[in-house]
Parts: sequence; C-alpha cells; structure tokens
Amino acid sequence: MTSDLKHKASRGAAVTAGGLWIKTALQLISTMLLARLLALSPRVLVLDEPTRGIDVGAKVEIQRLVADLADNGLSVLFISAELEEVLRVSNRIAIMRGGRLVDTIPADSLTVDSLLALVARPEDES
Repeated sequence: MTSDLKHKASRGAAVTAGGLWIKTALQLISTMLLARLLALSPRVLVLDEPTRGIDVGAKVEIQRLVADLADNGLSVLFISAELEEVLRVSNRIAIMRGGRLVDTIPADSLTVDSLLALVARPEDES
C-alpha cells in the first residue's frame, strides 16, 4: 500500500477505487443539490450534517460557502455533531433539549469545552 493510501486508510477514507468513486460521486451530488436549492433564492437554508462523510477539502469548501452565504444575508441553520465545526461556522449557537430551545449563545463567547458542557448538561439543569 502506498503512503498516500495508508494515510487515507488511517483517516477512515475509502481506499478501494470503487469506494473513492462512490465518495466523489456523493460529494458531487451534494454540491449539485445545494446549487439547485440556492437557485431558488431561499431566505433560510437548513443544512443537517452537510459535511459528514466527505473529505477535508470538500468540508472546507462547504464551510467557506456557508460563511459567504451568511455574510450575504442568508439565514443558515447549520446542524453538526462536530463541535469544532459548529464554532467555526456559527455566529450564534442554539441549544435544544427535549425538542425545545433552551439557550442561544454568541459563538465567539464559547470554546469547545464550554459548548460541550452546555450540550451535555442534564435536562433538569436547563
């Protein structure tokens, strides 16, 4: 196995030719769907785990696009289990528990640890 494939395998990336093709095709489909949605000129865009399962380069491009869209006035609800990513792309972070909003905090006032503490807090401490 080449060092490049070893690196990809160590990151959990697909190492078979077919697997890489499928991953690339899924990224292309996701990009096309996002482009079609943006062509409708929405006022709000809800993205649920938009960077899950894609390579780092595509993830950075999506995060950059989200930032550009928000800077140009589009409201973006970005849902992600990756707390570092949430902090990187957010202006405000909404904490929900039991299907209800319990807090909204400016992203620049949080760290990964403080966000984790808020997310992991038991429901009776909200």
